[in-house]
Amino acid sequence: MTIYWFIGELNMKLTEAKLKQLILEVINEGWQDTSWNLENGEKVTIGEINDYLGNETIDVDPVEVKNQVLKARGKERLPVGPGITSQERVDAADLSFPIIIVKKDGEYTEVLDGNHRLQKAVDHEKPLKAKILDLDNPETPEKYKELFG
Repeated sequence: MTIYWFIGELNMKLTEAKLKQLILEVINEGWQDTSWNLENGEKVTIGEINDYLGNETIDVDPVEVKNQVLKARGKERLPVGPGITSQERVDAADLSFPIIIVKKDGEYTEVLDGNHRLQKAVDHEKPLKAKILDLDNPETPEKYKELFG
């Protein structure tokens, strides 16, 4: 498949491979910019949470994580998004990077980063590493508890 893109005087020929490459570049760009806002307007980024959690990871059962998160969210499937690139993103997910999960009252309640990795691990019955933002830990910053509690 070839797509022709006309912008003013610019005439670009995009092959399917080039289009997929461009889409993946946009998708992978700026993961650390994922953010949430506190009521006071302060912005908390996934990069900040990742830095707070450091390098400590644990082995998790992907099916257990998925089931607990879906139950806590009242959903039937992970938010990996509909559309042409969703399965490609799951397939391309790199399981060597840990996911970031919120845990409250002993249960996993939300995946902050890594829904596609989690789905890939479930689909392929692969082990998975995770960083846990434990809201029951008294040392967890209050702003994280406010956001995800």
